[in-house]
Order: sequence, then structure tokens, then C-alpha cells
Amino acid sequence: MINTYITELVNYGISKGLIDELDRVYVTNRLIEFFGLDEYTAPEEVHALKT
Repeated sequence: MINTYITELVNYGISKGLIDELDRVYVTNRLIEFFGLDEYTAPEEVHALKT
């Protein structure tokens, strides 16, 4: 579940111009570190956030 939220948050940041697409992996890794996760598996399906 947290993996989906991380991916959705990164996608949102990119769509709003807050994060550059080239920084996707870096930002994802920083969020993984922030939440203290030992592993991360990108979700197969991610729903678009409504804005």
C-alpha cells in the first residue's frame, strides 16, 4: 500500500511541475528512506490523483 502512495505522490509532483521527470528515481529513493522502508516494489497499477 505505501508503495502505491509513494508512486502516486511522485507522479503528482511530476504532473504539477514540482519534480522533473529525470528526478523520479531520486525522489522515490528519498521517500523510501524517509519512511524507513527496507524494500520498494513499484506497483503494477497506479490510479491518477484527482486535483
